[in-house]
Amino acid sequence: MPYFFASLSKQTYKHFDVLVVDNSKNRNNKNYEYIKEIKFSEIDYKFAGNNLGFAKAYNIMINKAIDNNAEYFLAINPDTI
Repeated sequence: MPYFFASLSKQTYKHFDVLVVDNSKNRNNKNYEYIKEIKFSEIDYKFAGNNLGFAKAYNIMINKAIDNNAEYFLAINPDTI
């Protein structure tokens, strides 16, 4: 995730939000700890409480984007740079 968030901060387009759905069973995991520590105000973090699966987690994010009248939605994994 460090490379992912670093690449986002270097984008020329700055009007975006990041929604994270954490599929971990335990909230205290490396991803949560990392997100809690970084200074990235655009993160909307949702803890799922268990592994919902790839598609269900993306459906949560897509529905949130629709509810927020997002013009665009990009579904990517945090290992993307």
